[in-house]
Amino acid sequence: MTDQTILRKIHALPENLKGEIIDFIEFLTYKYDKNLSTKKSPRYGSLKGTFQMSEDFDAPLEEFKDYM
Repeated sequence: MTDQTILRKIHALPENLKGEIIDFIEFLTYKYDKNLSTKKSPRYGSLKGTFQMSEDFDAPLEEFKDYM
């Protein structure tokens, strides 16, 4: 299908459907964007040692004593 054929068919559509075509084109562009496939995933354990939990992490909170 040539670009001219596509444009001719788009021009024949009502205005509300032309908006849907633009949405679909943006969806396809996002879906098949080559940059998304080259994005690296984070490695498990890469943030090890970055966060520290306090010793009393599991201890009941003072604010909830009325409910216990």
